[in-house]
Amino acid sequence: MENGTVLVDVQQLIPLPEAAEFQTQIGVKKQAERQNLASRHERLLKFWEGLLEHAKTKCDVHANSSPTKEMFIQGSAGRGGFHLNYKVRRNDSQVELWIVKNKPVFKALYAQKDAIESDFGGPLEWQDLAEAAGCRICHVIEGGYQSPPDQWPAIHSALADAMVNLDKAVRKRIADL
Repeated sequence: MENGTVLVDVQQLIPLPEAAEFQTQIGVKKQAERQNLASRHERLLKFWEGLLEHAKTKCDVHANSSPTKEMFIQGSAGRGGFHLNYKVRRNDSQVELWIVKNKPVFKALYAQKDAIESDFGGPLEWQDLAEAAGCRICHVIEGGYQSPPDQWPAIHSALADAMVNLDKAVRKRIADL
């Protein structure tokens, strides 16, 4: 000012004051997502632990597998490029034969569909996945890792029985291809 008085006006320009509340909301949301992910991983580990323990009593396809936080556990079908997998989602699970990049073999197995399904003990889903890196033959079961834990033993039993049946239905046919 003309008389030598200095005036200072302090205002926050960056980040805008309105952004502080928004940033706090983002931080809270990210923390909730991390807690949700940790909770999901913990449930998956417990689900897989129970399944693998039960499955050991039925067959040895996944005998060397360990519980994981992934949504699937892979086992060998006795030949490279063929995997017997357990998959679990929130509300359902499945057993599958995953065939890596081999459409002719999938078609050869599909030609034996009736016999394979008869040996399995019921219908299977045959998925020739045009956009994927393979094909799958699977059986879906109600109940997943978000099911109440008191229902898990029944889900584990159904999955292990289905894996035994799928292995029995496809292993020799795969070896003969």
